[in-house]
Amino acid sequence: MVIKGQNFRVRLNDLYIAAATSCQLHIAANLEDSSTKDNTDDWQNQEVIGKSWDGSAEGLVLIDAADTAGLQAFDATELVGRTVTIEYTTTQGTKNREATTAVKYTGSAIVNDLSLTAQNRQNATYNIQFQGTGALTR
Repeated sequence: MVIKGQNFRVRLNDLYIAAATSCQLHIAANLEDSSTKDNTDDWQNQEVIGKSWDGSAEGLVLIDAADTAGLQAFDATELVGRTVTIEYTTTQGTKNREATTAVKYTGSAIVNDLSLTAQNRQNATYNIQFQGTGALTR
């Protein structure tokens, strides 16, 4: 089963990003070079010294007072610098906001960046970024 982009969503503190257009999840192994003078070839030796994760989401800036179940851009500005619960999940249903059990990643993250972009005659957009703190579990 191929997951369509609209069916993979991110939630911050139990609210899906309203009017989302994309989301990203990045998981990395942090490496350290453990090569020594005893190595006689040209290849470096790497070892894993930790893991990290981060993510982001993009969406349209909208004002929809009736949408109390979605995190809107202007409400998201209050989260910068705060620790939030992040959940990446497959979705279905109305506005693709019903979580399914197919895929789910959960962790705590600090919202470290939010940018709003409003170009002449184009839809205003925003981008929210967060850095994981601790494990990301599936």
